[in-house]
Amino acid sequence: MAVEAKCKIEVNQQECTGCNICLGSCKREALTICSTVNRFGVYPVQQKVEVCEGCGTCYYLCPEPGAITLYN
Repeated sequence: MAVEAKCKIEVNQQECTGCNICLGSCKREALTICSTVNRFGVYPVQQKVEVCEGCGTCYYLCPEPGAITLYN
């Protein structure tokens, strides 16, 4: 059964500061830690698109403007 997304999120890995608040907030575990470092020298999060239901919780809890974008 396919998950119908409410919204769509996009993670900008170069803006992620690696705080990982979003990881704990995702009830579907649709975010993981990337295996390469970004411009800040941290391992950013990446999205598992096929798992994300688009609830937007990660977007609202992310303290870094521009790291996660929410689309309708």
